[in-house]
Amino acid sequence: YNWIMPARYYMKRMHHPNYTVDVFMMDSNHHDAKMPGEEPNHNICSHHNYEGEGNCAKNGGMADVPSCRGWFWASNDWQQKWLEDKLAKSDARWKIVNTHFPCGYDGDFYKRMKREHGLDLIVTGHRHQQELWWPGTTSQYVQALMKKNGWDGSAPACFVTGGGGGIVSQKFNYADYGRDLIWYGFFHLTMHKDWMNIELIGNDGVVAGNTTIHPHGTPGALEEANFRWPGTGSPTCELFCGNEVNPFSKVCPGGSEPWDCCSECEECKDIVGQGSSDEQSTCESYCGKEKAPFEKVCPGGTEPWKVCSECAGCKDIAGKGSSSKLKGPSTCESFCGNEKAPFEKVCPGGTEPWKVCSKCAGCKDIAGKGSSGKLATPSTCESYCGNDKAPFE
Repeated sequence: YNWIMPARYYMKRMHHPNYTVDVFMMDSNHHDAKMPGEEPNHNICSHHNYEGEGNCAKNGGMADVPSCRGWFWASNDWQQKWLEDKLAKSDARWKIVNTHFPCGYDGDFYKRMKREHGLDLIVTGHRHQQELWWPGTTSQYVQALMKKNGWDGSAPACFVTGGGGGIVSQKFNYADYGRDLIWYGFFHLTMHKDWMNIELIGNDGVVAGNTTIHPHGTPGALEEANFRWPGTGSPTCELFCGNEVNPFSKVCPGGSEPWDCCSECEECKDIVGQGSSDEQSTCESYCGKEKAPFEKVCPGGTEPWKVCSECAGCKDIAGKGSSSKLKGPSTCESFCGNEKAPFEKVCPGGTEPWKVCSKCAGCKDIAGKGSSGKLATPSTCESYCGNDKAPFE
């Protein structure tokens, strides 16, 4: 009975002496709601639903399988509006979101919720392991994910506790398990009006990580919000790709376990280009091959890879058959700016800038502060090139 939730998303207020805590439950499973033919083994809207009734309309859900994906994504829009309204009206000392998909997802939205409405903490799951995301982490895996997602002091505190689900821990063979990252365990929160201590505890009872945060609006929270990751270049390349458990021969395009986040490291370009950083060689040696068909790795595919986005094969797809028709616009029309790749994310200066999107009018409007006529190339130079995310080096 205690596991019957009152709704798919809702809030609960906890009362403590001299302060209150508001906890907001959010269903973020729209990230696993794909078109019926996509990723059949990891898609809550896949064709397997045809074996049953495939209709949840009587319970306020989707009317059929084809409308499943749209229903979940529309529901996410409703939830985000609901959450913003509730956070804005909340006078709680602590404001916490509990959701399924892990830290980093919907990052821009949650950063805004922290900045405008005082969101303090996000409790997440999905990955079947325990991850403590905090600025002082020594885990290269956690650091790489935080930097890749731009998760710094502008984001709420966050951790991943994926202990349930009826399967064993995922145990990624490339991750540096130990401090702030373990397989089995749980999180223990000690809450006070003026601080919260977050402890990661393993199934052996040993504390594997801890950090202390402060409620929004306090001097401690303001100091925490100033944290930014130092360094230049690609933090993922520096911290993750090419280390002893992830050699470039393994994680570069064409390797035994290729990773998109490693594909643009200079060392990967050297491997695929036999000594040359020319991206065309990656197109010839990896993109479009058996492991990476263009329908999968091109913009708009199920697993788009930046390093493949300018291959002729991708341009043929985006240009509906003719690479001569593509140039920038057809990719702009078919991929850049859609719900998976909003301009704020893929344009220069975004959290995951894609070269293939940089010349789209939507990016020019952003870089030119509203006018694509003002942009040309200089405004991108002024607004992006040479800044801390994209140093001239």
